Amino acid sequence: NPAMAWVSTAAEQARKELTKATPDNPFVLAERLWSSSVEQTMDLWRDMRDAWYEAAFLSIYGHPFMRWVGRRHDFQRTRKDPSELRLMPEAQVALLNIGRGGFAEAVIRMLLLLSEARGSVRRDRLERSAHMLSCDEPFASLGAQHRAQLIHEQSIIVEFEREQAIETLPLLLPAFDDRVKAVGAIEFVAGAIEEMEPRTVLMLQKIRKALDLAPIQTNLASVDPLKAESENEESEEAA
Repeated sequence: NPAMAWVSTAAEQARKELTKATPDNPFVLAERLWSSSVEQTMDLWRDMRDAWYEAAFLSIYGHPFMRWVGRRHDFQRTRKDPSELRLMPEAQVALLNIGRGGFAEAVIRMLLLLSEARGSVRRDRLERSAHMLSCDEPFASLGAQHRAQLIHEQSIIVEFEREQAIETLPLLLPAFDDRVKAVGAIEFVAGAIEEMEPRTVLMLQKIRKALDLAPIQTNLASVDPLKAESENEESEEAA
């Protein structure tokens, strides 16, 4: 538009004469105050809208009458009976392996048996078992995935066949030295006898009896036997 030609010239002149306002300029302060008030007002409207949406939804669909209307469609997750879970293929495969395995399977199984006997796990016990299963051999060389698989399999065995899980421990630990070392490892995790629940002591006695070991008579191991063995092997290799 020819009538607007002067605008570009005026704009260019304004750019040349433009000076930056100081931070304490009243117009700058007014601009900031206005923009901040607009932003806060819009946020307030948004929050009020969302609160109204939520209140309206709860007042309508949380009303006892609406709950009564929707009771026919109140579907919940189907919870399987433990006897049905036992028949699942994964559980059946794990139970078929109840008498198979070695040192790692035996230690994990015994730790799970003690954990179920206690009903709860203290923090220091949890730290000991976590360190053993991740840093001590033979667990350190298993890898996280294989270790998790063993724990899952042994958990199924302990859950569905607890007594048989104890009775078949000798099949996993045929050597006497391995039995002593494995029991020493779980007793190190269990801690002092005076701090144990009676059920935990009873489970330890059952495990020792199943492995043809002497009953508990004194305080348990205060040193991790698996860690000590690894350190001895490393020192021998260094020598």
